Amino acid sequence: MRYNIYVVDDDSFMATINSAEDAVKEASRCSHCNEPNCIGGCPLGVPIPAILSLVATGKFLEAALILRERIPLASVTGRLCPSYRFCEKNCSLGRKERPISFCSIERFLGDLSLNSLIKQRGNSRGSVLVVGGGPAGITTAHDLFVEGYNVDVWERRPSIGGWLRKVPPFRLPTEILNWEIERLVLSGMVFEINKEMGNMDPILASNHYEKIALTIGEPPCRPSQKPGVEETLEAALKGIAPNCRSVVINEGTDGAIDLARQLRQLKPDLGITINAEIVGNEEDAKLAESEGISIRKPSKLLMKLGALTIGGDCPRLPPPFQLQTSIEGLLMVNEHLTTSKDHVYAAGGAVGFYKSITEAMASGHDLAQCLMFRSRSSANDFAPQL
Repeated sequence: MRYNIYVVDDDSFMATINSAEDAVKEASRCSHCNEPNCIGGCPLGVPIPAILSLVATGKFLEAALILRERIPLASVTGRLCPSYRFCEKNCSLGRKERPISFCSIERFLGDLSLNSLIKQRGNSRGSVLVVGGGPAGITTAHDLFVEGYNVDVWERRPSIGGWLRKVPPFRLPTEILNWEIERLVLSGMVFEINKEMGNMDPILASNHYEKIALTIGEPPCRPSQKPGVEETLEAALKGIAPNCRSVVINEGTDGAIDLARQLRQLKPDLGITINAEIVGNEEDAKLAESEGISIRKPSKLLMKLGALTIGGDCPRLPPPFQLQTSIEGLLMVNEHLTTSKDHVYAAGGAVGFYKSITEAMASGHDLAQCLMFRSRSSANDFAPQL
């Protein structure tokens, strides 16, 4: 298996990890500076120098287990994390040469440890219901499970993963995601699919769960005649391409780039333009351009005869709960991530528009910490962050 190492300022790959020897060689480049800015640059707080030291000495499994304490989906983040914006941007080596490609080492360690199971540090510390099985929800549930909480994860869709299920297989192979979820299940974590949250008051009144954590993802767009990126991508992943000569995608997110590249594979002669500033993975945007996809700065004048316009700003549907929301339809929370209802917390896309899996998982870590340190008897004192 090949693990590509990206270089931000170069359109080509400068190196690849094809073996354990390559991983050792890349990890050995770490200068172990006195102030490792890479840790501060990582939203997940991964102890990168310590992991690189272990990899450099061939202690791969030990390194992988430390990595997975902070990243329960290491094989996934190793493929999707825009590390050039985080640890690699802050790597001291990057001032004079190529920064260390920790993302590739992360992928190597993640794939190597897909059979490793999670060990709990305690038991019977309380019961929490996590609603939403995307990156933030999985991370929240993982952290609570490790500390001995009884955690159930409800997912309204027929599979766990949230928006990760909408990432095309050329970026995230389905079997890798399935394997990561299976690892969590085999460790003892409980996931229930096709499980929709209705009225939460009876759930709280039953005392079966002490707290509810809402990680339900970004609020969906209101129904519109203009197709959205998400629905068009879902169709494209099923092999359905728009019946037109060209499309204009008015978003520059990861999903928009994925859509453009998936449409290129489905319909090679389709004209595809991304009419937006790129806020997603810049490396994937470069790959899209190399595949003949046009990327332009946003312009309202960009119109093409017969072009289908996809995406753009949309009014959002508020979540189906009696909770205080912002004008964008996001759940409002205070500094403890509590919502306007006692014992109900929220994080991830439900409270903010995150640009990467890394930031969504970091939100899940924060939520788990808040849940662990806020007892049921604590007053809610809800005062939302504006």
